[in-house]
Amino acid sequence: MKPDVQFVAPLVQMDAIEKHFGGIRAVNGVSLELYPGEVVGVLGHNGAGKSCLMRILSGAMIPNEGTIRVNGEIAEFHSPPRCARSGY
Repeated sequence: MKPDVQFVAPLVQMDAIEKHFGGIRAVNGVSLELYPGEVVGVLGHNGAGKSCLMRILSGAMIPNEGTIRVNGEIAEFHSPPRCARSGY
């Protein structure tokens, strides 16, 4: 007998996120999905783009490319306060 498996949609999806500073690519094509109840760590060397990625997710930085979805809907965060007010 197969276990009862339910599909759980990701709460947050980041698809092909990029951030450039002139010729420097701080974040290059990052995609990830965050699911309810998950605890996720972001690891990398100094200068790998971890802080930029978190700033993009919080609205403190706008990506040059890519999309962010929250509960399946495209979300555009233009500042941390707007992000907080949106309930995300």
